[in-house]
Amino acid sequence: YATAAFVVVTLLTSPPLRAEVDFESVTFIANDGHSFVSYLTTRSDQDSYTLHVDKDTALSDFLYINPNDFSFDTTQAENNLLKFPRGNYATLEQGDYLAGPKPLVTIDADGIYTLNTWDQTTLANGHFGFWNQPGNFSNFAAVWVLPDHYEVLDYRANKPGEWVKRGNTLTFFATDQNDLTFAIRYQPSIQPLFNALQSSLQDVQAVEVVQSSDTVTVTFDNEILFASGSAEVAQAGEAVIGEIAPHLKTLEGFQVVISGHTDNNPIRGQLQNRFPSNWELSAIRAVNVTRALQDAGIPGAMLKAEALGEYSPKNSNATAAERQANRRTEIRIEPLAD
Repeated sequence: YATAAFVVVTLLTSPPLRAEVDFESVTFIANDGHSFVSYLTTRSDQDSYTLHVDKDTALSDFLYINPNDFSFDTTQAENNLLKFPRGNYATLEQGDYLAGPKPLVTIDADGIYTLNTWDQTTLANGHFGFWNQPGNFSNFAAVWVLPDHYEVLDYRANKPGEWVKRGNTLTFFATDQNDLTFAIRYQPSIQPLFNALQSSLQDVQAVEVVQSSDTVTVTFDNEILFASGSAEVAQAGEAVIGEIAPHLKTLEGFQVVISGHTDNNPIRGQLQNRFPSNWELSAIRAVNVTRALQDAGIPGAMLKAEALGEYSPKNSNATAAERQANRRTEIRIEPLAD
């Protein structure tokens, strides 16, 4: 299967030399796009079977091994060997495509992930990728299951076979093949939104756009959105919201959460008549930004306002600059809860 600790397969022969060998792997890619859990099984009529794994793979990386009567040999130069006393076996392994000296996943500047299941190493026996010896895989199936917040862009194999895509599950089927390699490109489904928001806000001062695998957060210093001591969205703030709104109107499966934040200075003077504490100030500011987004055309059902006051600071509040950074409004675009 395709893992950072790449597994290849060798058949320890007993007559006949050409045996029926059915191989199947199912790899579940995690929300971060590069760690995984992978289930691997081979069924054959052989008396024994040896699984060749990368030298970086430890026995502790395997969460499940069947049969339990196996041996793990780390003395070989090219691979570690997981040896079974029969021709059928199953394993469950955890790993990370970004780990090891030759990461199998790369992420480009546009946020596109490329998984190459082959690390470009050819073994001394001439094999590479997914392989079997002495004969080919009779039937081969490899499955990759991606989280819903990723979209598959394209995929290819070095040998003929059939690709089947169902939802976010991608499967390759082949018969009588050997030395198979795959390349799969995918990206967070929110990536185009992140790129668009970065482009729209690149000339706006004191705005930060940050992306995780399934969320985009736009953070504004409150001085951009509000006049000093006010909770009303200023004209300049409305203009900035107008830059954001067109990119949010067509989103499906996401919600927009508006969070109000303050520093830890208590409300003083006449402002206490309107805002008894930082809770009220952050709440009213969040609601007013939410209303401005709705007025700009975002469906109200997509919007959610929350007040965090002084209790979720970015910085320590030790200096004026840190307190200013803590006085902020965040617009977070995240998947709807299942």
